Amino acid sequence: TLALPASDDWTPSNTLTFASCTFSGRTKVDFGRTAADPLDGVLPKNLTVAYYTGAAPDVSGWKVIGSGIDNVAGVFTASDGAIRMTARRGGMVFSLR
Repeated sequence: TLALPASDDWTPSNTLTFASCTFSGRTKVDFGRTAADPLDGVLPKNLTVAYYTGAAPDVSGWKVIGSGIDNVAGVFTASDGAIRMTARRGGMVFSLR
């Protein structure tokens, strides 16, 4: 879990920098908010969450938590030394019998 406290408009209060790191499994980006103190619900939001040196890390397993908003998903990309995230509303799951 990567702690990334953010202001109400999703701007991170700090940025992380990774040097030649690899990630395996699920990596969670935690904005540290709750339903009582949520981030701005106007989505989508595009922001840089971290920087890296060396080879780009695999961010396919990364997930957003701690936004204080229900059903928020993050799409993460890593290129040109930056890890970027687009926060958007998540999809729906219908279960029929």
